[in-house]
Amino acid sequence: MRGLVLKAEFRHALNLYESLQAKAVVKDDELVFSGSLVEMFRSLKISQGYYSDVTRGLYTLGCMQMKQRGARSSPSIIVLHNPPTVEAWAALADSDLTTRPSGATMLEKQLENLERRMGGMDIVEAFADHEARIVQLENLTREVSESGKATQ
Repeated sequence: MRGLVLKAEFRHALNLYESLQAKAVVKDDELVFSGSLVEMFRSLKISQGYYSDVTRGLYTLGCMQMKQRGARSSPSIIVLHNPPTVEAWAALADSDLTTRPSGATMLEKQLENLERRMGGMDIVEAFADHEARIVQLENLTREVSESGKATQ
């Protein structure tokens, strides 16, 4: 069964790559596809269930590189390097790169990303500092307001 799945994944990966290549243009000595990967999958009638494995495989093997992730109003920009080979796809399937990460591993990665984005900031300390500043501003505002009433 696994062999059939791998064969289908490879066939879908190769078909996707060739379709991207057919629509790509040369820019700065690179073959660049600009458009929607999801739409390419749909046009090839590839099940969405293959999307992650096929695209991950193509990225991991260095067949293509995402320059810009697309959104509803902007296209994905993908540099195409070389089509996948059966041998490379089979080796990838046998490697640890295609194993699904455990829930703990995924949480660990999310935590690492969060810590990196936070830059070591202590949220509780930051909120306490903001609260103290707000209290000071409120007190100053009250004093200014009261002193303005006293001179009138």
